[in-house]
Amino acid sequence: MSSTRRASFTLRNREFYCCASHWHGAACSNTINVSRKLVQDVILGGIREDLADPEVIAEVERRVRAAVRRREQRQPKAADSKTLFRAASASQSLSPRLPSFRTSSSASVARAP
Repeated sequence: MSSTRRASFTLRNREFYCCASHWHGAACSNTINVSRKLVQDVILGGIREDLADPEVIAEVERRVRAAVRRREQRQPKAADSKTLFRAASASQSLSPRLPSFRTSSSASVARAP
């Protein structure tokens, strides 16, 4: 923030940040410009450092495992291929024993005896 007006820095153009108060015409003498590349390098450097921390990695792993567990609890378990094969075989062995139902055309259904 700018020390005189407590304003934030804003992106002045695609290359530099500057004091928002000064840039928008307020009575601020802060004419400092900070390159976007420098800001990005500092921010990304901090993120990279945090992501390399073993404690952060452990916390991310814990949260991902918890999210996966919650998702698995909400979804019914899919049958494995052996179960599906047994069910398909059982239905095929039952089909010769089931009566055959033929659908009649709408014209024959409409006729009364």
